Amino acid sequence: MIEVFKTDIHEASEASWIDLLLRSSYKLKHISFDLEDCDRILRVESDKIDADQIVEKLTGLGIQCSILPD
Repeated sequence: MIEVFKTDIHEASEASWIDLLLRSSYKLKHISFDLEDCDRILRVESDKIDADQIVEKLTGLGIQCSILPD
């Protein structure tokens, strides 16, 4: 399962920190960022993803994050 999020992450260092945070919080197979895209894309792959939980965690840290529809 893959979930795609729109974020306001601009820096690679912030993306790296978010990568570590999400990997330590959830059992994720793969995380990637596309910071060149206008939506600052975060892609998460796992057998089971609670997208709302990820949005909650990131917004709780002051990061704008929303699920992009398919």
